[in-house]
Amino acid sequence: MAAGTYCVEHDQSKNLLTYHDLLQRYINHDQAIEFRQSEIARIKFPLKLASVTQVDSKTNPAVQLADVLIGAAIEAVNTLTGQRPAELDAEAVMWLYADHRFIGSSIWCRRSISRNSVDSAKARRLRR
Repeated sequence: MAAGTYCVEHDQSKNLLTYHDLLQRYINHDQAIEFRQSEIARIKFPLKLASVTQVDSKTNPAVQLADVLIGAAIEAVNTLTGQRPAELDAEAVMWLYADHRFIGSSIWCRRSISRNSVDSAKARRLRR
């Protein structure tokens, strides 16, 4: 997870808009507290999340890329669970989702993605 704060740009959604005020209250909560829902699920305040902004995916390459990545992740899970025959190397797809590959230690409110962010050997394996 990120050491610092980060921002989220989300495709426009009526559902997200419905919860905007609640999300904003979570973001603005500045008292330190942790809630544990289960052994593996918890939420810790204050959040590292600085903002949630809705954008038009047609004009936002980062949201378009996120759509592609989530599609690949769903495909990989369906393959790993045997729900669909393998069309991709599921392990290569899942490697792209390792914790260290997402949010760095700096603030993540950028609109650009580095071409060097994906290891070329793994990317070649994924394309096969």
